[in-house]
Amino acid sequence: MKMAVIVFLMALPVWATAFQVELITSKTECFEGESVIIEIQVFPATPADTVLSVESVPDGMYLAASRKERRSREDDSPFSNGRVDSVVFVQEWTGFRAGSYRLGPFIIEVNGLEQVLAPVDLLFLERESAGMGELRWIQTDPDVVIRTGEPVFLVLEARHVPEPVSLLAPLPKNALLEKSGETFENRSYSGPDWRPVASFIWTPLFDGNQALPSVELEYRDNSGDVSRARNSLRLVSVVAVHAVEHEESVSPLLAEAFAAADSTSRDDEFSARDYPLPQSLRDPRISALVTAAGYWRNNEYAASLAYLRQLEHSTLFPARIRESRLEAEQVLGITGSLPVPSKPRLQLVLACFAIFAGLSLVLLFFRRRSRLLTRLWAVSSGCAIVLLAVSVLLLVPVRRSYAVSRGGALRQIPEQTAGITAPIPEGTPVTILKLAGSWNYIRLPASLEGWVFHDDLILYTRAGFHGFW
Repeated sequence: MKMAVIVFLMALPVWATAFQVELITSKTECFEGESVIIEIQVFPATPADTVLSVESVPDGMYLAASRKERRSREDDSPFSNGRVDSVVFVQEWTGFRAGSYRLGPFIIEVNGLEQVLAPVDLLFLERESAGMGELRWIQTDPDVVIRTGEPVFLVLEARHVPEPVSLLAPLPKNALLEKSGETFENRSYSGPDWRPVASFIWTPLFDGNQALPSVELEYRDNSGDVSRARNSLRLVSVVAVHAVEHEESVSPLLAEAFAAADSTSRDDEFSARDYPLPQSLRDPRISALVTAAGYWRNNEYAASLAYLRQLEHSTLFPARIRESRLEAEQVLGITGSLPVPSKPRLQLVLACFAIFAGLSLVLLFFRRRSRLLTRLWAVSSGCAIVLLAVSVLLLVPVRRSYAVSRGGALRQIPEQTAGITAPIPEGTPVTILKLAGSWNYIRLPASLEGWVFHDDLILYTRAGFHGFW
């Protein structure tokens, strides 16, 4: 009996830390340019403690989309209450070249424990058998490093398109796109089956993995019917330009613009981005506004707004500072704003509540000695209750941390390969909802939520009582 108890106690840590993994593939055979959905469910596990990595990715495939979410599922094990938390990884893999590929192995790590899943065999067939029109982007110089703000020459090629009719190219949200006037003379960059139909100049605005523009081509097939073809999703890596140190690190157009800006005298009213200095920041009598104006003149708009918000947060009567902050946000074109929690007001209300609550407690023992003491006890108790309600209202915003964005992109999941939900203009106030390593899950004034890098934010107040006492 003792031996059985010892074995049971030794097995408890193993049962407590063990987890199970299920892998589901939507299909194993499709045409090139199509996607395969791979879903991996890990249980019991939580998103913060679960990490997925792919050991080997074939050259003919790329990760088009990925997300991680929490789900609840049934568990029939004897040590479970019926349902457990699970983590589901949903990845969309696209094969842009026909062939047979082996994707994986997949490595799952939960609280330091690893489990390796066998690789998945996928087959991507030539689209010639399908007889459908195809589009793809070709980068004429594939060895060049793509940087933010640098124009890239792209050629759109088509296959199985006898007679093009019209081309629709919507403006992307994460880049600039303009049509180029180059003529091709029926040459091909990819082989005899492909022919160029248009060329564009694409300028990415954000770093990370960015998708090339989505276009749609109407064409007339051999039977005379009008059909449509769309390009398959293709991601490219974009490198951020943090500083202009050498002319070759940026495009000639941007280098010329920076050189022109350096050669001319700088106006106090305009920064390098042509944002005028707000009128309210020009008052030299207020030292705080002079500091904020200095940030603004140095093109540090986010730092200037974060400094103003921090001052507003620590000032008892911040009307003058709030007016300057709102004007600065209006100059930057920020449509939505967030109120700033007041530190001195919260301190004052809590201090008054403590005084009246203590006075009520003292008068409680002496209130029967005279009618005056009874009235004083009632008044102090009423004031304490009112102050308690006011303090609760002031404490609600303190639950979150607040920051100002340096500018960037709001991503769907905390990964570099994640899709972009929306661009974030510099100076936008955000609410930090949770943290995950070097990523912050934030909410914008427009109620959009997503992930950003921690370094892309400037905190001006933290959650809880940090900075309040």
